[in-house]
Amino acid sequence: MSGCFEPQRVSVRDIPHWARESWQLLWRRPLGFLAASLVYHGLALTSQSIPWIALLLSVLLCYMLLLVVIAGAEAADHSRPLGAARIYAMLRRVVVSLSLLTTLFLCIFIVAAVITAMLFPGVPAGDQPAREPLAVLSWIEPGELSFMILYMGIIVTSTWFLAPLLALHELGLRDARALARRAFFKNDIVVLVASNVPFFTILGCALITNASVALSPFLVPLIAIYQYVAYRHVFLGRRQNAPQPAKDAVGETAFN
Repeated sequence: MSGCFEPQRVSVRDIPHWARESWQLLWRRPLGFLAASLVYHGLALTSQSIPWIALLLSVLLCYMLLLVVIAGAEAADHSRPLGAARIYAMLRRVVVSLSLLTTLFLCIFIVAAVITAMLFPGVPAGDQPAREPLAVLSWIEPGELSFMILYMGIIVTSTWFLAPLLALHELGLRDARALARRAFFKNDIVVLVASNVPFFTILGCALITNASVALSPFLVPLIAIYQYVAYRHVFLGRRQNAPQPAKDAVGETAFN
């Protein structure tokens, strides 16, 4: 099935256009995207203080919600509802693939954390002068920040096309991964820029201002919509959002 449609080459100059189209899609159904984002943040916060099995389940649910937002972006693009039945069918179809990905990513993170802890032994908190710009990252042991950035960069980049392919097509993990890899190798520089610039921008905002906390509920859906817009251009050859029907132009406020 991975040969059904072939990814095309795009340009770095398309990235600002993707950002504009993503912003417009976000405001077609802001309440639906905001609700999904709040659930995502709740799961992410809960996962920081629970045992490993529960952590695995929480991360899995976060990935599922990411795919729901991508499906919501596709529905908003075509001005059609995203009903509960469709969401359930999509999640049922991808749960095994997402479970495998979640387990793999957590294993990579554990190995990375262990190696980093060996290379950069932690310094007792009382021995460190307080550094206000890094207070938001105080839960990270010394030396782990660089490894976390590397890890997140790899994860964000590797799932850039994989998440939309799993959400919007009846593909197994193997076929979706093959298509995502083909799209990446055709557009490696574009994907590296498009996927990592937002990540480092958000990280930079978190280091220098608390405004990112207030904006964070909109950042998760915006990044997921951004992934959908990039996928749509590379795989479907369509740069523009579909026209919004006149009856919906006043403002759609939910997925349905």
